[in-house]
Amino acid sequence: MKIIHAIDSLDPALGGPPMCVAGLAAAQAGLGHEVLIYCHDALIRRDEVRAAMSRIPGIERVSIVYCPVGGTFNKLTGMLDARYFEKILGGTDVIHIHGIWRPILKAVCKRSMYAGVGYVVTLHGMLHPWALQQKKWRKKFAMWAGWKKALEGAAFLHVLNKDEASYIQCIGLDTHIEVIPNGVFLTQFENLPAKDEFGNSYPELKYRSYILFIGRLHYVKGLDVLVEAFRLFIESNMGVNLVVVGPDGGERGSLEQLLKALGLADRVHLIGPLYGRDKFAALAGASCYCQPSRQEGFSIAITEAMACGLPVVITKNCNFPEVEQADAGEVVDLDAKKIGKALQRIFEDAQRRKIIGNNAKNLVISRFTWPCIAGQMIEAYRYAPKHV
Repeated sequence: MKIIHAIDSLDPALGGPPMCVAGLAAAQAGLGHEVLIYCHDALIRRDEVRAAMSRIPGIERVSIVYCPVGGTFNKLTGMLDARYFEKILGGTDVIHIHGIWRPILKAVCKRSMYAGVGYVVTLHGMLHPWALQQKKWRKKFAMWAGWKKALEGAAFLHVLNKDEASYIQCIGLDTHIEVIPNGVFLTQFENLPAKDEFGNSYPELKYRSYILFIGRLHYVKGLDVLVEAFRLFIESNMGVNLVVVGPDGGERGSLEQLLKALGLADRVHLIGPLYGRDKFAALAGASCYCQPSRQEGFSIAITEAMACGLPVVITKNCNFPEVEQADAGEVVDLDAKKIGKALQRIFEDAQRRKIIGNNAKNLVISRFTWPCIAGQMIEAYRYAPKHV
């Protein structure tokens, strides 16, 4: 089977979707399929993209086709994107589009329909009610101007959890929906750095336990709530710090002001983005992972933390009920007091924390690996209602 994955960019600074596309593509290629990724050239961030791709096991089996970004006209219409896409379309069995709104993705939808090639769309949470309220009228116009038709023409819409499926049905789309989560490659967790490696790189963390967060510094990630929860938590846990890893998504300035106002600047460490071994060193040294998101599809960061054997504290908005079902951590409301108390329960019993961490690791091994997810996706392609 020849599969083309289309995404606007593979820039790792954009969060989870680029890495999910690369992981799924590599796993599908590992199952013997011909797989391509079609996306825009990252221009000034080419080195970051290459470095991120090189860390995906098996990515060398995947052909990555970059389209020039082009000028303003192409950014509005996607016409250049469409011409480049036509060059690789021949012999394709299925086109897998990741995300909506971007002209390059709409161009791929149109060319797929013209060529009679079935396509599927992974929404990556972009039709979540919260997401639709951002630039609301622009998105309403985009749906009217062609995106609704494009989504209705898909063989199926791919979502990451059951909640995402339910709110898509509520907005009037009757396209078939497949619920398939994201995954990780277990080989990336076989030889983790030593537990003290990360602390040795940051003297202020040496010999100290810390709670870890990984993700964009963006309002949707709930970092303001996390900081307040941490403030409550350390009233009885003075030996624990908080480490925040990730690129600035527009909230770093306000987060720094909040930390200063609360007197937490020396206890909460904004590290910036980490990749590869540096990221795994941060995971290996942590005592707990916390993600208080306002909205998530399926978080790779949470999955990676569990694969490292970390107990997790997450919000219900993360849509990861398996965590609670497997006793792999705590799932609570988006409330600082409840998050703080959940962290307290994790830290008050070291033996219990270890058991929960082992449960977390076993959950990932049994259900959330890329080869397993890739197989599920291939079956979905083959048996889609509109037969891709």
